[in-house]
Amino acid sequence: MQADTGLSAISGIVVGGTPATTLIFDTFTDTNGTNLTAHTADTNQGTGWLADTGTITVQSNQANCGSGFPYYAIDAGQANVTITALVTPTGTAAAGVSGRVSNATNSWDIDIDAVSGGHLFIYEQVSGTFTVRASTTAAISSGTQYTVQAVFSGNNVTATVNGGNQIAYGAANSNQTVTKHGINLAGSWNADNFKVTNP
Repeated sequence: MQADTGLSAISGIVVGGTPATTLIFDTFTDTNGTNLTAHTADTNQGTGWLADTGTITVQSNQANCGSGFPYYAIDAGQANVTITALVTPTGTAAAGVSGRVSNATNSWDIDIDAVSGGHLFIYEQVSGTFTVRASTTAAISSGTQYTVQAVFSGNNVTATVNGGNQIAYGAANSNQTVTKHGINLAGSWNADNFKVTNP
């Protein structure tokens, strides 16, 4: 007879609170050249991809920006979410993930760049004007893939890159109830494994 260690009684307990519910997950697996507006995400509890500006297509099973600074987003139905994506910078522009995207000129952008060793930013964009709300240095190199994460909760926004370099802003009042989230890219940047969860 096997001894009861007591573990069976607590097997249903979730360490760390409520488990996250995946609202959107996309590995961008599709035919090269497919516009994201014609692409279906792996898991999608909201709308399909919407183009706020510019063009993002699938290239080698990643979201790719050929030129410009495009914004694409999905309405996930919730404003308080965690957004994660694998982002590969090229050149010196800043790009990454976007939360609470009303349109191409009103959003919250969690971006990285490879300038002077690299940085992580929280940008508030209102009517096309970007304001840095938090930033820190981070070891970012062009051509290397990084995990960019943003957490939106009420008027609080936090961001990390590869799980570290955390920054935060606690007065995120604009677009606070907007439920579209997505990616903003630049030049020939790539994004992969885009995920939106609640919480």
